Amino acid sequence: MNLTRAVTLPGGSADPATTPVEATDATELLLRQALESIDDGFAIFDADDRLVMCNRRLRTMTPGLADVLVPGVTFRELLEHSVRLGGLNIAPGRENEWIEHRMRAHRDWSQSIERQNRDGRWLQTREMPIANGGVVLIRTDVTELKRREMDLEKSRSDAERAHRRLIDAIQSLPDALVYYDESDRLVAFNDAYLATYSRMADKIRSGLSFTELAGMAWDSGLVQEAGADKASWLAERLETHRNPGPPIERSVGGDRWLRILERRTSEGGYVTLGTDITEAKAREQALRDSEERFASYFQHSPEALFVVRVEPGGRFVYEARNPAHRAAANISDAHFLGKTPEQCLTPELAQQFVGHYRDCLAAGAPQRFLDEIDISRGPEIWDTTLVPMRDAKGNIVRLLGSARNVTEQRRIETELIAAKEQAEASNRAKSNFLANMSHELRTPLNAVIGFSEIIASELLGRLGTPKYIEYAEDIQRSGRHLLELINDILDMSRIEAGRYQLAPEDVSPGELIGEVVRLVSVNAAQAGVWLINNASSDLPKMRIDRRAVRQVLLNLLSNAIKFTPKGGSVTVDGNLAPERLLISVEDTGIGIAENDLTRLAKPFEQVDNVMTRRQEGSGLGLAISKALIELHGGTLIIDSALGRGTKVTVTLPL
Repeated sequence: MNLTRAVTLPGGSADPATTPVEATDATELLLRQALESIDDGFAIFDADDRLVMCNRRLRTMTPGLADVLVPGVTFRELLEHSVRLGGLNIAPGRENEWIEHRMRAHRDWSQSIERQNRDGRWLQTREMPIANGGVVLIRTDVTELKRREMDLEKSRSDAERAHRRLIDAIQSLPDALVYYDESDRLVAFNDAYLATYSRMADKIRSGLSFTELAGMAWDSGLVQEAGADKASWLAERLETHRNPGPPIERSVGGDRWLRILERRTSEGGYVTLGTDITEAKAREQALRDSEERFASYFQHSPEALFVVRVEPGGRFVYEARNPAHRAAANISDAHFLGKTPEQCLTPELAQQFVGHYRDCLAAGAPQRFLDEIDISRGPEIWDTTLVPMRDAKGNIVRLLGSARNVTEQRRIETELIAAKEQAEASNRAKSNFLANMSHELRTPLNAVIGFSEIIASELLGRLGTPKYIEYAEDIQRSGRHLLELINDILDMSRIEAGRYQLAPEDVSPGELIGEVVRLVSVNAAQAGVWLINNASSDLPKMRIDRRAVRQVLLNLLSNAIKFTPKGGSVTVDGNLAPERLLISVEDTGIGIAENDLTRLAKPFEQVDNVMTRRQEGSGLGLAISKALIELHGGTLIIDSALGRGTKVTVTLPL
């Protein structure tokens, strides 16, 4: 450097012996010492962008350039060397672009440059022109400053996120929240607040005072205070707002209820939280109504009701009773309520009732007891039900008792049972009589039928007069009909007497149905009725009583043909269903009225109409069929209506 400066001595005068060269060296020394003492990197470039000088701090800040930071090196060469070292955050392939950009910035002295090296340090470079066209470069390590800035930015960002979360949380609250500042003016509120006060929502805005908002609520009809005027209500409401205490409950608009909680903030403001308790109020009212209904039922019930309190240690205390119990027990309230069974009952009754109470406690469920109690009116039978009543924790704390005097009912039941047993005995005697008489009648009847057959067929010679043959045929036909009736009566008697025994065997249902269809086909042809067999031929064998099921099918098909007009049809069907066989017989006959269906399967019952009066029968066919199917564990169901035919479905378990 070619710097010329006079050196001032301590006395204030220039040393005449000091030469310009010595003064320059001293100044340069002082300048170097000053540059070396600063914390920033410092360098001077001449007008040709060649390095004139730099301090050690600059070399330590860029250790990769320490060997090339020598006077005479150009600024571009330093940039190129920095790129080769790889210490810069430059995208691969854009190194030259970065050098050119940096060269332009080197002469653009209006801004400083901040750069983060790959070692994480942040460096700030400022370049300023000097008088000779050169450039002064000052490089400062701003890593700590950047860290503080980033920490500050992070704190600010965290604060903003926390604020946003707080705002979101406030907005997501189902409760109405509003905040007033220390001047009692509205600062913030959520959407629930606007929804709660929807009648005045378009007028709510920040800056309104609490008094103004309360007045708007009154004017909007949201305040429901019976007998209050606006001024007195506003004064009372402002007092509770300024001096908040326990939550208050208020009606809003007459259709909703709010629980309002108000608190002072540390800054002197106010926070108000309004919770919609309309449903809770409705439940409370419903509970009160339920309690009133229960109390009314309890007091007016014709049954004797009482409540037993269960105390620790197993003590039972009578807590409540209704008038019916008071009248039934014939004990005054003074000698009953608040007393244990041992204190108000005889020892025998007390022991008996306490046993019932303990049994109900042990079961934890309603229990029913039948007791014979000998009171002043004489022995009586009481039917008592005990129901456990639990607290919120599920512990049984009371027993609700309901007692009815069933003395007369039990007497009637006893008489009915005796009458039923007598009727059953009479029915068995009747069945036994019919069974015996049927056997007695069949023997001579078989002889009548046999001899009439001999006469009708003229086995022992010609009679000579055709009328005798006609009479013999009538005797034979009447005898056979009478034998069928006796057989039906005998079967019904055996069934009712419980003496009918099934003889199950492996039977093919399809073959059995086909056999019965062939037997009745002649009757169908004579009656002019179409007989259709749709039963599956490959139905699996099942264990049934062949004779009994055959008799059922003959009865059903004979009835269907008998009550189907000429030109009609009778269809029999058999199919498998889950775990059962379904056999149906359906006709297009006259049908049966709905009120007659319930009588059809009863013994000796027949439907009375023009066509049925022309048909012979005992009325036992369907009853016997139903009984035989039920002996197999199956069912017989009749579906019919007048004028549209009848369908009988038989179900047999596989």
